[in-house]
Amino acid sequence: MIDVNDFKWMPICEVCTMERAKPEKEYAGGSTLVQLSATRGNVEFLEKSGTVACHYAVLSPRNGFRGRYVYHSIEKAFPEFIYKYQTGINLQFDTLKDLVIPVHRSVETQKYVEDVMVTIDGLVQKEQAACDGYNMVKQFYLRTMFV
Repeated sequence: MIDVNDFKWMPICEVCTMERAKPEKEYAGGSTLVQLSATRGNVEFLEKSGTVACHYAVLSPRNGFRGRYVYHSIEKAFPEFIYKYQTGINLQFDTLKDLVIPVHRSVETQKYVEDVMVTIDGLVQKEQAACDGYNMVKQFYLRTMFV
């Protein structure tokens, strides 16, 4: 049974393995990337396996945790965390151990939350594409209005 209220806050170390990205090393798809250097709180999802730039930390979910679900949990908790721990324009790798994220206990609930978030992300992308189209039309008319 899916119960979205059955979650607890867990330290990131219990949910993920963490590593500062190394050049030429290939990381598994489903990992979360946290920008450490010159960051604005950037958190990204690594769709497919591949190499990662050195200014990222790679957080790979442990068994029992779904990759995209963990990404969304980190994304939710990150603004408050970065406000507290960012030093200048950088974030120290060692401070990531202090990140605490909300985690649902049931894998079924994790999948449900993940599916809902993917649907919402898709709708947001559609709306953004529509806004971009309207802005292109607006720019066209502004350029041709006073010829």
